[in-house]
Formats: sequence, structure tokens, C-alpha cells
Amino acid sequence: MNGTNNPNGQFGAWGQQAQFPPAGCGYYPPNGYNGAFNPFDAEYFNKLKQKKAEKKIIGTMGKLTAAAIIIYNVLAFGVIFLIGVLSSVYEKVAMLITDTPMYLSFEAIGSVLFLGSAFLFMYIMLRKKKLAGLLPLGTTYNRKASVYLGMIMLPIVLISTILINIISYFFQALAGLEFSSGVDSLTFNGPLEIFMAVISMAVVPALVEEIAIRGIVMQPLRRYGDWFAIVVSALIFSLLHGNMVQIPYTMAAGIYFGFAAVSTGSLWVPIVLHFCNNLFSVIITCVDSAAPEASETVTAVMLGVIVLVGIVGAIGFAGTKFKPYFAAGVKTLTLGEKIKAYFLNAPMIVAGIILLASIAMSVSSY
Repeated sequence: MNGTNNPNGQFGAWGQQAQFPPAGCGYYPPNGYNGAFNPFDAEYFNKLKQKKAEKKIIGTMGKLTAAAIIIYNVLAFGVIFLIGVLSSVYEKVAMLITDTPMYLSFEAIGSVLFLGSAFLFMYIMLRKKKLAGLLPLGTTYNRKASVYLGMIMLPIVLISTILINIISYFFQALAGLEFSSGVDSLTFNGPLEIFMAVISMAVVPALVEEIAIRGIVMQPLRRYGDWFAIVVSALIFSLLHGNMVQIPYTMAAGIYFGFAAVSTGSLWVPIVLHFCNNLFSVIITCVDSAAPEASETVTAVMLGVIVLVGIVGAIGFAGTKFKPYFAAGVKTLTLGEKIKAYFLNAPMIVAGIILLASIAMSVSSY
């Protein structure tokens, strides 16, 4: 047999035309496969291998996020249950938890210990599996542009929160429902209560929640596209609040905070935005407590000043000619495959049940 003939007449050897699949090989292309199917096509099988690997990676991220959610809720509910038992037995404990400064102190410490430790565990596990993203706590891409962008986004965050709350109130009225957040009846009177409210409701959440969500959760997910990471982390952020009062507007705020983090390349911008947003609520609550008749006037004046800040920021940002960049991420998986791999796993289903149970408790009918 010379080198120019192939008596087998298949697989394209010695320059002959390939015929796939060869008769009797028992290997046929999957449904929907376009073009000739080559059972020895290394590229095709490499793509399948890549897809499997990416599903495993994003699935691991989802499972670790779920684990952090479960740990946080178990710790929080466990301590709340313990305090409830102690308060029913010891009168001093019952008095302590009704004291506003003590309640706010507990909230601040709980946020650091429960949320912080849960997502620290997630970060350690991501690092161990070499999946952790860098926590961008350094300088921004462009300091001047980042300041102006923060100025633009501040009124957007606050006005969106107010509008979403108004829509939520209309929905509750139409549906005959009432949403509660657990802090609806809080009032702040005196310097100590106001100081503790600022620490507990503005400083601590801004730092802990942004590092946990926009840092530990969102940064690794950017592998699959910046917008995918922003929206998924915003969803986790909103559901973690555990009540229907906060979920709608924290979803929107989470998208804005994620946008700010990706655009500027630093967590400090969303941390400042988060702090300012929460501080606004604290100030309004303080005014409601001290002088309720002046609440609407103070709110209108503050919003007017903040809108003016946003306009100045827009003018300044235009002058920087800075353009935020959003990466598409790896394209191995479709959007549906990413969502399925991240959310449809046993730990995430358990976490979802816990969150839904908490949310259900915040809804009542009248």
C-alpha cells in the first residue's frame, strides 16, 4: 500500500474527503448541532469541558453565597431567640432590649458579628478554592471622575428610594396588605440615641454590607459579566434585608451601588453612597421624633440641596471625559445557564426558603 491511498476511506486520512459520521460508528451529533459532526473534533469537546468547568465554578460561588446567608440567619435568629428566652425570665434583660441605645448597639454589633463572620467565611472558602475576587478598597480609576459620579448618583439613589416607597404604599393599600420592617416605630431623642443611630444604621451597614455584597459576593461573579454580577449581588443584598418594606428599594439601591463600584474601581464610592442614603433616613427619623410638623419641609430642603449636588456632579463629570467600562465576562455559558448554575443547588434552595420565611413574616393583611 502506497502513501497516497487510504483503503479504509474514512476520517480524512491521506488527504481523502472525510465522511462523518462513519457508517456503523454508533456516534451521532446531538440534536440541534449544526454542520458536520466530527467525533474526533478536539475543539468541540474542549468547549463541552469548558462549559462543565464554568458551571462548576459559578455553582461553587452560589453554594458559598448560600452558606453565608444560612450562617448569618442561624446566628441572628439564634441570638434573638436566646434574648427572647432570657427576657421572659429576667426583667433586666427585657428592660435592656426596649432601651433604644442598647437596641441600636445590639444591631451594630450583630451586623459586624453575624453578617461579617458569615461572609468572612465565604471569602476564606473562595480564597481556598482560588475563586475570590480582589476587594477593591484602594484608590479609584479616576479620583475626580469618581467624586463627580458619586455626586450624580446620590440624588438618584435617594429619589428612587422615595418613589419606590410611594409605589409600595399604594400597592399595600390596593392589596389590603401591610409591610413591616421591625424598625418602623423607632424614634431618636437626645444626642446619645442620635449618635448610636448614625453608627448603627449608617456607618456599620455601609462598611459591612458593601464589603460583604459588593466585595465578597460581586467581585468573583464579574468573571461572568459585570452586569450579571451587579444584578445578582443586588438581589442577594435586597433579600438579606428580610422584609418587604426594604426589599424593593434595596434592590434598586444595590444596582446603583454595584454600578458605582464597577465604574470607579473602588468600594469606597458605594460605601459613601450607602452611608449618605442611610444617614438621610436617620435625619428624617430624628426630625419626625423631635418636630414632626417640620418633617416635610426639612425633607424637601434636603432633597433640593442633594439634587443641586447631583447637577454640579453631572457638569463636573462631563468635563472629565471619563467613560465607565463594563466587561462582558467569559462567554462559555448562556445567561440561563449562569442563573441555573448559581441558584439551582441545594444550599441556595435552603437559603431561599429561610429568606422567604423571613419575608413572609413581614407581611400581614388588614
